[in-house]
Amino acid sequence: MPHSSQLPIFSAKDELLKYFSKSPTCVVIGETASGKTTRIPEFLYEAGIGSSGCILCTQPRRVAAITVATFMAGELQTKLGELVGYSVRFEDVTSQHTKIKYATDGIILREAMSDPLLKRYSVIIIDEAHERSLQTDILLGVVKKAQQKRKSFGYSSSMVLKVIVMSATLSVDLFSSYFDEAPILYVHGRLHPVTTYNISEEEAKVEQDYLWRTMVAVVQVHRANPNDGDILVFLTGEEEIESAVRTLREVSKSLQNELNCNGLQAVPLYSALSPEAQMLAFRQKDKRELDKGLRRVVLSTNIAETSVTIPNIKYVVDSGKVKQKCFNPKTGVEYLQVNNESKAQAKQRSGRAGRLGPGECYYLFSKEKFDKEFKETTEAEILKSNLESVVLLMISLGISNVLEFDFIERPPNDSVKAALKLLVELEAICEKTSDGKIGSDIGFQLTKLGKVISKFPLRPEYALTLVFGNEDGCLDDMLSIVSMLSVENLFNRRAAQQAVHSRFNLESEEGEATEAVKCWSKFKHGSGDLIGLLLMFRYVNQNEKKMSLQKVCWENFLNPKSIKQAMLIRAQLAKICLSLGWKLTSSGSGFEKVRLCLYKAFRQRLALLGGEKKYYNSAGHVQVDIHPSSVLHKKLPSAVIYNELVQTTKTYMRGVSIVNEDWIVDVHQ
Repeated sequence: MPHSSQLPIFSAKDELLKYFSKSPTCVVIGETASGKTTRIPEFLYEAGIGSSGCILCTQPRRVAAITVATFMAGELQTKLGELVGYSVRFEDVTSQHTKIKYATDGIILREAMSDPLLKRYSVIIIDEAHERSLQTDILLGVVKKAQQKRKSFGYSSSMVLKVIVMSATLSVDLFSSYFDEAPILYVHGRLHPVTTYNISEEEAKVEQDYLWRTMVAVVQVHRANPNDGDILVFLTGEEEIESAVRTLREVSKSLQNELNCNGLQAVPLYSALSPEAQMLAFRQKDKRELDKGLRRVVLSTNIAETSVTIPNIKYVVDSGKVKQKCFNPKTGVEYLQVNNESKAQAKQRSGRAGRLGPGECYYLFSKEKFDKEFKETTEAEILKSNLESVVLLMISLGISNVLEFDFIERPPNDSVKAALKLLVELEAICEKTSDGKIGSDIGFQLTKLGKVISKFPLRPEYALTLVFGNEDGCLDDMLSIVSMLSVENLFNRRAAQQAVHSRFNLESEEGEATEAVKCWSKFKHGSGDLIGLLLMFRYVNQNEKKMSLQKVCWENFLNPKSIKQAMLIRAQLAKICLSLGWKLTSSGSGFEKVRLCLYKAFRQRLALLGGEKKYYNSAGHVQVDIHPSSVLHKKLPSAVIYNELVQTTKTYMRGVSIVNEDWIVDVHQ
């Protein structure tokens, strides 16, 4: 790892500070390994730019905010939370002495609800802007408005808000024009050259599953370059990565039987892994691994595109694919789709091979396909997302006419109107006028109920469950369910596939799966999946008092990271509830009250059983099916609510719960 003073950004320090001093807004292009995320806040602090307040650097991902803040606290020889701190959802490690703060975009948006001018901050750095996450796009508009208002209010020069937008790609004209032709500053980033290779057009025409093509490429790189740096592989998601890990572990056994060929150490990296499992990718090899000569292969989602450096990576194998969430506002269906990555992403991924020395990147697509079919930049998330939470947040920020908001790139009107319509039906917002049109010129405002909902950093329906739980005497239960819904991958399927073999002496994967299913059966309930989440939380909470959380999760094939996060979320939500004067009451062993509350909150996500035993949802009258993972799969109750719709081979309902037919009449009267 190069010493910090050797980072490329140091050669541009004086020039950067000159522009930062005189320009209210700057756009900085800094390639991977330039040092922009860590050193620009440090430069500003040392130069006294923004000394009247706090220097803020926003991140799209919590792992980046925490990791970079921890690193910089060490670099500046200060305790984390003092000079340097971070703030992510449900975790604030800052103090009144904090001058350099790393935070997720969502945290700052919520801060803007109580302080639209963001007066605490003198400089706001919006990092990784090229990722175009949904919250980043909204934050750009909120920060721009705060900057303009501070200027119009005649703030002193020391209180004028400075904005720095940082991107790792060259396509930054959009950011510059959005901020009134702000100057664009370029910082050379890559420390070492990276040679890139594409497969030929002829190879590309051969029908092959891209996961299999990726595995073949890894083995070829390993054989051609023995004992010479580790390999980073980019895939689309957890399921693919775990499949690839199993494949490479089997391949490693046969490779070690070959002459002069060492084995492979396959290491997964994705957001749902426990912190301990994630750190396996980032730690240095120990003596045993070095003695064995095992080559590490890190199989990752795009989390490795911009996170901290993975040591010893010399080779990158890029599948060229990325999994993206899409949304159809007419049907209300969200679905995951595997698409080609953007050209900007491809460049970013290849750069990971050049951080510690000369590297090589193997693209598993042809140059012709790259030129013709790959988009220049990553499509903004706001163009293809469900906007109900964003629209509620924007109205909470005082942006009454969402359709007229100064977006850096305007989302489809249909998506905005669908979100407004849902929020009106949930009685969270109402129009400022009585013309009856969704999206009138004057706009919307929060209702009394909406003001309560907006206090929770949750999806509107999730917040509603807490409101109804308080009214109906089962708030404690609702907190448990909502907290479990707020995290992913509660079941540790990886442990079910791997750990059970040694624990129960089972010889087949089928047997392993059976043992896991037996453990998970205690978390099932005949009324549906949501009560099952409540049973899971109660079980873990009760047994954690007798043994460690880690042990409870290990014995029941649960993901300790997800369970721990759910407990943290629950504690924070409970604080908000208590601040509202609510009492944490429970329904005890009966679940009728809980189910009714869930129905009232999720009533816009109702599906009824129609002719030919098919379900149709009430929102878009779309034919839907109960997901195979649901406890209600194949049971066909007459009416259900669901947490979300996902589209794969069919349109599936997930998080399903049975609805009593008499409730439908009562609630809708």
